[in-house]
Amino acid sequence: MKSTRLSSSFAGLVLLFTVVCGGAAEHDSEVVIEISADNMTADKVEAKIADPIELLMSNLKDVLLISAKYSDNEAEITVKFDPDTTRRSDLVNRVRSALDKMTTMPDSIISLSVSLAGDAINEPAPPAKVESKIRPAQARSFVGNYLGNIQSSNEFVPVVTIFDKPDSRFGGASTGSYQMSEAKAVVEGEISSCLPKDGYIVECRWKDKYGQGDVSFQFTDDYERFKASWRIDRLQGEFKWNGAKFKAKTD
Repeated sequence: MKSTRLSSSFAGLVLLFTVVCGGAAEHDSEVVIEISADNMTADKVEAKIADPIELLMSNLKDVLLISAKYSDNEAEITVKFDPDTTRRSDLVNRVRSALDKMTTMPDSIISLSVSLAGDAINEPAPPAKVESKIRPAQARSFVGNYLGNIQSSNEFVPVVTIFDKPDSRFGGASTGSYQMSEAKAVVEGEISSCLPKDGYIVECRWKDKYGQGDVSFQFTDDYERFKASWRIDRLQGEFKWNGAKFKAKTD
């Protein structure tokens, strides 16, 4: 199953990537993302550009801190990685690969550059008021409840899919469950051995009264929705499964 890619308008942007081995020691593990847009207020830059990129970067391994500065039509996001567990020469490509998978960026972006801190493009500061914020990286997760449909017996039926938190007893893998609403009964099933892969993919095993097999969940970059393909062991063919995250009511 192919991972979600950028829209054609965003994919066509000019992306500048610079890797230079020099620079001040304090910036050795920092990557700067600089973005220019057209006709966007500072509030829109924050909501439509800075916040989505911060959430995306917080899902990268070894990220310690994310800071952002933004004004009308401008945004600068700095991502600080753990210098003890990362290689400086890999950081720009890691950030670039993550940005390539984004699906929520506005069409009004006109340029985007990624570089190591200290090598960022030097331009005059914008005259407008600049807002700044610094916050620890907070990872997004596929853990939660999703409401959607699943292909079963050549038809789509409602399904609630639940992903639990990773459990050290299962080697750090996640488990979960699902309930399919068939015409005369609710069929309950188990999800196990869920491990995240590159490109917001989570691969699991499923099991219910009809059988068992593999399932590959393709999530959006904010983990709010997924599209999946499930298979039955020793049989050919793939079937569809989808869901959108919701908050379950508690007693």
